Amino acid sequence: MLAILLSGAHKSFASLLILVFASLVVARGMLMLRGSRGRSGDPSPWRLRVAGVLCLLVSVVAVGAPVSYLGWWPGDRYALYALNEIVARQLARGQASADAEGPRYEPLELDGDQVRFDQRSLGLPSTYGIDSAVTDEGRGFEVWAWPRTFRPLPPYSWFTTVPSFYADETGQIRAIRVHEAGVRCPPDGPVVGHQGASDAPP
Repeated sequence: MLAILLSGAHKSFASLLILVFASLVVARGMLMLRGSRGRSGDPSPWRLRVAGVLCLLVSVVAVGAPVSYLGWWPGDRYALYALNEIVARQLARGQASADAEGPRYEPLELDGDQVRFDQRSLGLPSTYGIDSAVTDEGRGFEVWAWPRTFRPLPPYSWFTTVPSFYADETGQIRAIRVHEAGVRCPPDGPVVGHQGASDAPP
């Protein structure tokens, strides 16, 4: 298993190897359970029974992993790219329309024709949702990017996390790790990056 993880093998090929090794472990477990009948020279029957059952359990968990993860792609890196672009564009537009009290922000049309913050132009994967809101009567804004789907099932979801992002007019990008879909990052989440108006694409 360690060799498969470190080799960078394609997920389909890695899944095939896991199935082969799991089959060998199942066969070994069945032999242990048969040997637990207590032939002369064998270890005590209960040890073989325990080892055989453990082999079967390990094989079930190993086979379930590729089934649970195969075909699932979180896409969090591209969601972060999309969030960074939205934040930088908002900051640039706010500075361009600033008055004596400071920058003023307008609501974003995430599928509008003028700025084209639609999912395709941003490169936002279908596994993530994105939303934006203006606060403080146009003096601030908030943007969220959160996982819309979460493929792994328990027990694999217990040790699998994906990031959920949040940003505001400060330019700070915040993120938390979540185990399920639909969870938005709170405004006080850990800071993981920063965007400025100068980062907006032309």
